[in-house]
Amino acid sequence: MQVTANNIANVNTHEFKAERAHYETGPMGEGVRLSEISRDTSPGPITDTVSLSTLSMPMREGSNVSLEQEFVQMISTENGYTANAHVISTYEDMAGTVINMKV
Repeated sequence: MQVTANNIANVNTHEFKAERAHYETGPMGEGVRLSEISRDTSPGPITDTVSLSTLSMPMREGSNVSLEQEFVQMISTENGYTANAHVISTYEDMAGTVINMKV
């Protein structure tokens, strides 16, 4: 979520390159963990910029961040977190039921 937030915060920063978080299966095949954060090196759109000091309009590369892609990533991350929280809650409920049955 931090990578997505950083990308969104820099959507209007010239020459900013978006980053992507990559995940892998956790130790002993349990859970998920961050494996790496990579930089998307694809070019951003070329835009005009106004320079007040020289009164010129040089061309500069814009950010390659896609807000649509970032919001999809944010929703996907949030849904994954919610699903994992439900798994933990269900496990705790089941363990509590088993303990109560033994008592």
